[in-house]
Amino acid sequence: MSKLIDPPSLTAIEAAISSLQKLGALVTSSVEQRRSTLTPLGLHLAGIPAPPCIGKLLVMGTLLGCRSAALAVAAGLSGGKSPFFRIDRRFIDNDTQEGYKNKIRLDERDKLFESVGNSDHAMLAAIYIGWDTFPGGGGMKRGYLDSLGLNPNAMRDMKQLVKQLDAALASAGFRSTQDSDMNGNSWRVIRSCIVSALAPSQIAR
Repeated sequence: MSKLIDPPSLTAIEAAISSLQKLGALVTSSVEQRRSTLTPLGLHLAGIPAPPCIGKLLVMGTLLGCRSAALAVAAGLSGGKSPFFRIDRRFIDNDTQEGYKNKIRLDERDKLFESVGNSDHAMLAAIYIGWDTFPGGGGMKRGYLDSLGLNPNAMRDMKQLVKQLDAALASAGFRSTQDSDMNGNSWRVIRSCIVSALAPSQIAR
């Protein structure tokens, strides 16, 4: 590390090691020797070009049978912008057509949020899978996006990220199978997958 042009600080290195240890990707043999070894999980994560917590989310999603949902959450967390258009609740009660539409959009969001177990991360999976699998042509899909106040550009970006992450996950040996999505409709399992990958530093109740 010290031979790099711009070597990371000792504090940064120690923080990275601690983060990988918490993820279960790295073990240190002893304090004196300071020898760190990748765990089987760490070896898999090393082959996935994504932040370690995102990689763990993808691996756990495949193992727990909710691969598609894990891909959607990972894409939503990796994207540069929220898929949700911002709706100011202060103006939803004004007597305008747009105010009425926004009230309906917020109501639909609240219903979906409750149905997935009050999880922002699971909500990302729900909106993406709902949009990606929505029956009908482009007009029908646009109607789905409008009903929840979703940004079509952000959703297309999510789809592109899902494709990239799916390819990386398959290259690491975690291909899509019937079993890899056997719990794709269980929000309890999906939430458990999210917690297993993102806790404790990336998730809060």
